[in-house]
Amino acid sequence: MHPATLCDLAARLGVAESDLRRLIENAESLYTVRRRRKVSGRVRVLHVPAEELRTVQRRLSAHLLMGIRVASAAHGFVRGRSIADAARPHVGQRCVLHLDIADFFPSITSAMVRGTLRGEGFSEEAAEALTRLTTLRGRLPQGAPTSPALSNLVFRPLDHRLSALAKRRGIIFTRYADDLTFSGKGDTPGILPTVREILGEAGFRLRADKTRVQRRGRAQRVLGLTVNDGVGVARSLRRNLRAALHRAARQGGRPTTEQMARIEGMIAHIGSVSPAQAAPLRAALVRLKAESS
Repeated sequence: MHPATLCDLAARLGVAESDLRRLIENAESLYTVRRRRKVSGRVRVLHVPAEELRTVQRRLSAHLLMGIRVASAAHGFVRGRSIADAARPHVGQRCVLHLDIADFFPSITSAMVRGTLRGEGFSEEAAEALTRLTTLRGRLPQGAPTSPALSNLVFRPLDHRLSALAKRRGIIFTRYADDLTFSGKGDTPGILPTVREILGEAGFRLRADKTRVQRRGRAQRVLGLTVNDGVGVARSLRRNLRAALHRAARQGGRPTTEQMARIEGMIAHIGSVSPAQAAPLRAALVRLKAESS
């Protein structure tokens, strides 16, 4: 049962009610802006909550939000689901359509969050408190630990609508955060106008520069993974990793701690997607470690 009062909510989160009230009243002032440059060159603006607020948000996400069921099409921020799971349904399709939602988290308003929580059975008092604890200036902040789970809950009705639309058209649909993927053997791009209309009605819009139509016979990628004949990691990433292993070996088999951590992380990522692709790379890493010991 969801907490009905502020006292119930404080007990569930393991904080004093007075401290929770103070956080609710001051939440808007407890964020720090950080900017990170992405590989594409674009700058991602993060609003990072102060430690006390972040701790409460983490507990809120773990104990109250993550247990609420999300749509089967949603794979991002869902325990037990991965990018490989999101990509796998699109293997071997004639056409793969990739779409990207612009400003995904900021497009989710306080009213959407509050309405979603009320629809999940939270009392008016609890829903209002949770909304104030998890939104910033009327929007879902990118950088708060509660934003991923809340985005999946708010987007769930749209996941259902888009899944139903895709099924009627004989098309497959999955979503990973702001990435939408449709694929099929027929006129997959023909679904785009209706998808744009459904999203627009709900307050979301697509980024035109991220729309990609990928047809059979050329590389088809979903979330950076190839899906032409099976889920795999792009050849360029494996080539870069082999080059990193070679450079480390040329240094006398003594890679730095930072180099080793980066190499191991890349191999772990490849292994989570395709163990067969990771096997020779792991063997090369074993040889490198043996030479450096």
